[in-house]
Amino acid sequence: MKKESKKKELLDTAASILAKDPAVSMEQIANHIGVGRITLYRYFPKRNDLIYELALESIAQTDEAIQPLYEKEISNREILEKVFNNLIPLGARFHFLIYEVSLHKNSEIEKAYERQITELYKFMEILRSENLISMSSTWALYVLDGLIWAAWLAIEEGDLARNQAKDIVVNTFLTGLSSK
Repeated sequence: MKKESKKKELLDTAASILAKDPAVSMEQIANHIGVGRITLYRYFPKRNDLIYELALESIAQTDEAIQPLYEKEISNREILEKVFNNLIPLGARFHFLIYEVSLHKNSEIEKAYERQITELYKFMEILRSENLISMSSTWALYVLDGLIWAAWLAIEEGDLARNQAKDIVVNTFLTGLSSK
């Protein structure tokens, strides 16, 4: 079990590093994590192995985070709040999935990513039909990604308290930067 927890720790830290600098080397990742290169290579023999494992885990975590999309007994605003609350801590992983170019060459990962984007797009369409948002669903997805990334980064940098993030993000998503 210790090996699995170490692997998870390595993946969590690598996600943060790769989200900020996708070109970072394995040696830089190992140095940042505070382990030797040999330790990192023991878990991930090649950089592509690390990227692939991180993508699979990120997809699984994102799938879990967007489960509120399927709740029928709460309002769509509450669903939106739950989804943001769940995704903000995964900001690095969510951002990593979108911007790691090598992932789009893997059909398994690409299919899972496209499924997630389609599910979120459909939810944006529902929000539009209820006049909760007025922007296009495609633009709403870009805004959603940007807000998740911004909140995660602000928390990481100490500029935003984790317990404030969801409310600020939901408010910004629904009303923009207006004070109204």
